[in-house]
Amino acid sequence: MPMGMQIAIAVAGEDLFALRAWLELDPALTGAVRLGDTEIEPGAMGDLGEVLVVVMGAGGMATVLANNLTSWLATRKSEVTITRTAADGATATVTIKDVKNAEKIVTAFLADD
Repeated sequence: MPMGMQIAIAVAGEDLFALRAWLELDPALTGAVRLGDTEIEPGAMGDLGEVLVVVMGAGGMATVLANNLTSWLATRKSEVTITRTAADGATATVTIKDVKNAEKIVTAFLADD
């Protein structure tokens, strides 16, 4: 995973705050997780802090994030949408709806450059 890659994680409603609290329990993610904003389409209503933003660094953060997301998904029925943005601005998005293969999917997605 390239240094400086930014990961945006979108979940519905109160689950956003529950996921933030869950991720912040892991010392490896301390200081890397914050509430972010999404662009709101003209005429649409938006919520405060619709996404979590995780700034990825070195040291296996992709694996740590994948493990935490998988564990969290196992406790919820929420779907999670993850968008990664590289330093050059290129983006890719994946939506996880089922915990069954979530860890493999998330790990591969975050590690893919």
